[in-house]
Amino acid sequence: MLSNEQLGKLVQQVLSAIPGGTQEVKNHLHSALLSGLQKLDVVTREEFEIQSALLLRSRVKLSVLEQQVAELEKHLISK
Repeated sequence: MLSNEQLGKLVQQVLSAIPGGTQEVKNHLHSALLSGLQKLDVVTREEFEIQSALLLRSRVKLSVLEQQVAELEKHLISK
């Protein structure tokens, strides 16, 4: 999940891209954006990459285990 600090930086980037507007409008927009982003279940790119690597390792281990089970089943059936 994105931290509150990361969400705050993202909101500030969006607000800085909006020209003009009163401070009151920016405050309301800031609150709305922050609230909306906090409801989303988002992660940083780094977290995503870590989880992808873990998933890949798990898939490799599962494949190896499936092969071992298949070989054990062959030995049991042939006896």
